[in-house]
Amino acid sequence: MNTAKSPEISVVIPLYNKEKFVSEAIKSVLDQSYRNLEVLVVDDKSTDRSLEVARSFESDERVKVIANSQNRGPAYSQNKGIRESKGAVIGLLGADDVYHPDKLKIQMERMCEAGRVEDKVVYTDYFSLDEDNRVSKTNHLSLDRIHSGRILNEILKRGGLLATASAIFLREAALEVGLFDESLRIREDFDFILKLAGSRDFVGIPLPLYGYRIHTNSLIYTTPKMESYSTKLKIMEKHLRMNPQVLRGQDGREIKRQIARCLIISRNYKSALLYALKDPSMVEAFYFCMSNK
Repeated sequence: MNTAKSPEISVVIPLYNKEKFVSEAIKSVLDQSYRNLEVLVVDDKSTDRSLEVARSFESDERVKVIANSQNRGPAYSQNKGIRESKGAVIGLLGADDVYHPDKLKIQMERMCEAGRVEDKVVYTDYFSLDEDNRVSKTNHLSLDRIHSGRILNEILKRGGLLATASAIFLREAALEVGLFDESLRIREDFDFILKLAGSRDFVGIPLPLYGYRIHTNSLIYTTPKMESYSTKLKIMEKHLRMNPQVLRGQDGREIKRQIARCLIISRNYKSALLYALKDPSMVEAFYFCMSNK
C-alpha cells in the first residue's frame, strides 16, 4: 500500500485481570502485516499482573499503556483509549482475544477501495478459541449472513450479527455517535455497534480474522443470563425508539421476535405475553420463544 492508503490505525485494548492472555493479544497486533499502527492498552485497575505484563511491551514505541485510577468498566476504558488515540482509524481488541496477522491489512484495503479512507465500518468473521489456543469454531458468518450497506435492521432482527471488536471505523465516527455508553457494564459493544449502524455503511468480510476466546472467566460465563438479556432488551428498545420506522418495515416481525425472546429469557413472561398479544402475528413468536428459551 502507498502512504495515501495507509493512515495510522489505533488499536484499543481494554484490560482487566487478563494476565494469562494479554501478552498474546498485544503481540497479535504488533505482528500485523499492516505496520502503521499504535496500540493503546487501558488497564481498568487490574488486581493481578495484567498491568505489569502490558507495560513490558512499552519498549516498543507503538505501545502506550494507560492505567485507570479506579475500576470503571470496559466502556470507560475503550472511550479513554479512543480519546487518547492518534490514528484516523480505530480497531478494538479484547485483552484475551487475538487478531489474524492480515486482519488490519485486509480491512484497510476494503476501507480505502475508493482511493481514500471512507467513513464506513468494516467487520470480519471470527473464530472461537479456548484457553489453550485450540480453535473450537470457525466461519460463523456464512455468505448469506455477510451484509453490507446499512445493516441496522439485520443487527436488530438477529439480536446481533457481528463481533463488534472485529470492526474498524473512523475515530471521528466513534466520537460523533457518542462513543460507548459508560452506564453499561455489559453489552456496551452491542449498543455501540447499533449507534454506528444507525448512520454508517458497513462492509462485511467473510473471513475469520478475529479470534474470540471463550474461557471460564469470559463474560459469557460470568454474567447471569437474565441480566444479560434484560440489558440487551433495554438497548434494543432504545434504538427502536430512535428508529421507529424499523418496526414498520419488512423486518419488523423478526425484530419483535427478538424482543419477545429477550423478555422470556429475562423471565418477564407477563410482559412477553402482553407484548405478543398487541400484535396477533406475534402469538406464534411467543410460543416459539417459550419452547426455545
